[in-house]
Amino acid sequence: MIQVSEEFRKAMDERRDFRCCGEVTLADGSELVLTEDDLTLSGNSVTDGAGDQRLPLGTAVSRTAVVEIMNDDGHLDGYDFFGARLRLWLVFALAETEERIDFGRFTVLEPETWGETVTVSACDDMYRADKPYVTDLPFPATLGTMFRDICERCDIPYSTAAFPHQDFAVASPPDGEMTFRQVLGYIAMLAGGNARVSRDGRMEILAYDFSRAPDHVLAAWDSLKTDTDDILITGLETTVTGTDETGRTVRTRVLEGEEGYVLCLENPLFAGEERQALALIGQGLIGARFRRFSGEHAAYPMAEFMDTASVVDRKGNAYATVLTDVDFVFCGSTALANSAEPAIRSSSRYVTPEVKARIAARELVEREKTERETAMERLAGLLSQSGGLFSTEQTLEDGSHIYYLHNKPTMAGSSNIIKLTADAIGLSLDGGATWPYGFTVTGEMVMGIIQAEGLNADWVRFGTLARERVEGLDEMAASFQVLQERIESKVWQTDIDEAVDSASQTTMEQVVSMVQDSEGIIMEAMQEYARTSDLDSFRESVRAQLGVLADQVVVEVARLTEEQRAINDDLQGKYAGLIKYYRFTADGLEIGDSASQLILRLTNDRLAFLDNGQEVAYISDRKLYITDAHLLNSLRVGNFAWVPRSNGNLSLVRMD
Repeated sequence: MIQVSEEFRKAMDERRDFRCCGEVTLADGSELVLTEDDLTLSGNSVTDGAGDQRLPLGTAVSRTAVVEIMNDDGHLDGYDFFGARLRLWLVFALAETEERIDFGRFTVLEPETWGETVTVSACDDMYRADKPYVTDLPFPATLGTMFRDICERCDIPYSTAAFPHQDFAVASPPDGEMTFRQVLGYIAMLAGGNARVSRDGRMEILAYDFSRAPDHVLAAWDSLKTDTDDILITGLETTVTGTDETGRTVRTRVLEGEEGYVLCLENPLFAGEERQALALIGQGLIGARFRRFSGEHAAYPMAEFMDTASVVDRKGNAYATVLTDVDFVFCGSTALANSAEPAIRSSSRYVTPEVKARIAARELVEREKTERETAMERLAGLLSQSGGLFSTEQTLEDGSHIYYLHNKPTMAGSSNIIKLTADAIGLSLDGGATWPYGFTVTGEMVMGIIQAEGLNADWVRFGTLARERVEGLDEMAASFQVLQERIESKVWQTDIDEAVDSASQTTMEQVVSMVQDSEGIIMEAMQEYARTSDLDSFRESVRAQLGVLADQVVVEVARLTEEQRAINDDLQGKYAGLIKYYRFTADGLEIGDSASQLILRLTNDRLAFLDNGQEVAYISDRKLYITDAHLLNSLRVGNFAWVPRSNGNLSLVRMD
């Protein structure tokens, strides 16, 4: 839902004279500023929706914009709009100022239509995902890991740091030819929703939430058509293909929920885990009730795809629904709809359709960039194209001031607020309800994602470490896997047994040698007997030599037994020391003294640090997540650094 001020809403009750403005950055870098005088009255629109006659589920939605530019004097002749970047605003005059709504950033991928007007069609950055899906991720991989990998490969920043069921493990990459956009749709389906690029150009996963209060109350209809009954989703189903004993293909239906209005899903990412996947998706869908409708509403610029709404007909009846299609026309009405299949059809297929390649879209594919380069370009774009801020000053009892900078004329109608105090600067994205980002004058900073060339610090305390692509971690994980297999297969006990067997074998060899010696003594005695008739002397000689041999055997066996016991004790001690510092639990491999409160835990998708049982830091998906970073000296980003000053303040300085 687009946030606007209360004054904006009240003014809409009396008039809706919205103006369309924009900027065009051509492929050669030149810029055109579009005012309302440059555009026709009725040829400008923005379409936001899946465009299917069904409830979108597992769709990667792309918004499109059409602008019609006046060219009766031929001033646009010779311009090539293909590949141009287009940005659109809606401008609404208020009592003392004007308020803007950002309709987003678009790329022209189709040839323009020329004449006395130039008609340009463009789409948002979802087009970057319209290319064959390739990845070098190790599988099994989680949905979250796959999502971030796709965004990075398609050069689309993402705002969805977390989404429902992101830890669902996909056993293997999808087979067959498909695009990044299709895989995004499959990921979004498992999250119980759809994927889109937000108006600020970031990829996000939107999950259905039918339980929340309506984002909009829609009553100013020019025309409205609604179904007579609500749709109630009763279940989800899929089909599993296999073979029977004779080799024939067998299709088995898997149903989650009950018969009735059943959504039929197909998704290669949950192959082999169909029941679990349907149960996860069904958490947000089964039992959902909404009304199917379509109509033309008085110009309404705040509606977005998947917003919840209360549709009020001319009799005052209100119906809860969710918006699947929004077509906003400047200086015209807004077409709104919920395009789910009628309830009379008990099931539908929800497969992300093949996305047709845009005209010459490959020409716009840029070289791969580092995340920092991408972030720098995004920052430069926001700084050059973003609108201004409004300010509010709050005077405290001691005469000092707290300053607020906000993106709407009033704080109550603003979503983005910056708060400046004597001790800290805070940033809020929800109108001041929470302050998730900011920094204090003592140098403590709370941020989301830090993109930097390097961090110079005396120490860094980590929140969470991620496994993917951390250099050397795969090799370490492989080593620990071998260690785990040795422990699970009782190889350590085998080693002990082998040592014991070796000692026993040595003992037996020596005993056999002694017995052979005794046989030699006896044979020597027999030979002696053949040469003498002194039987008594012979008997005493044999007895004496055998007695010495028996004493030697007893001493040797005792010595070998002691050596065997020492070997056993040594191996047992080493094994006990090993399991004290390396333990395999249901959560993963834990490293650290079992009596210590500091533990390192390695799982399939992250490398985490635990303090007294609580996860305080982790690395995941090639990113370092830090809950609190305490930098004693400075924070350096590129050639710039935040450095504490002697008077207790914090300065941003250039480090040459």
